[in-house]
Amino acid sequence: MAELKERKDIPQEYKWDIESMYASEEAWEKDVEEAKRLADVFASYAGRLKDGGESLLLEALDTFSRLYRTLENAYTYAAQKKDEDSRVSKSQERY
Repeated sequence: MAELKERKDIPQEYKWDIESMYASEEAWEKDVEEAKRLADVFASYAGRLKDGGESLLLEALDTFSRLYRTLENAYTYAAQKKDEDSRVSKSQERY
């Protein structure tokens, strides 16, 4: 039976380049906070779009797009960190 290797023992070319998404945990946390802020901004459009004209609708859609991209990046990073090594509790909590 093949021996199960530790992540540190696997050559770099066979690992995800997750650092290209976020260089540090702090950068990831910054995006999570930005997503929370954008969610609040997006929620503020509720009930105002029908009377706000095209510019307000465009602003709301732009906010939604930025929110979605930020959340998708943060989620993907958290999921990949979780799958790197399921024994790392911090990665499990982040996900």
